[in-house]
Amino acid sequence: MEIRSSKLAELYDYWHGKRPSPDRLPSRGCLDPLDIPTLLPNLMLIEMGAQPEEMRFRLIGTRIVERVGRDLTGHRLSEGFWGSLTAHYIARYWAIFRAGEPVVSMRDLLGSGGKRHIYEQILLPLDPDDQYRGMLLAGLDFLD
Repeated sequence: MEIRSSKLAELYDYWHGKRPSPDRLPSRGCLDPLDIPTLLPNLMLIEMGAQPEEMRFRLIGTRIVERVGRDLTGHRLSEGFWGSLTAHYIARYWAIFRAGEPVVSMRDLLGSGGKRHIYEQILLPLDPDDQYRGMLLAGLDFLD
């Protein structure tokens, strides 16, 4: 897995360092935002729910909100923010969570004012624990 962004490499190292063992994923309860304050504007937390349609944005960092043009915190992914690609993204995120392996990719989005943003993204699965359902921790580093 090649990570170009130093911010996303830092996030991956943090996530990896929180794994309780090589064969287990960290949980949301293992993460402390105070450990990674400079990364918070670039993070999203997606709660998985019991079914793909129940996936919900639990946190959207300020840098992401600026690019998208609105804060989607608390909204379900199924509300259609990606238009015709909504089902594709839901299936993709669900599959990554189920596989339990991090994924890095280059992406683009059409943000506020019709501006296109190119970014590198890392998706890091988090196991459920006593307090939180399973989640995906996403880091985005915008190239513009």
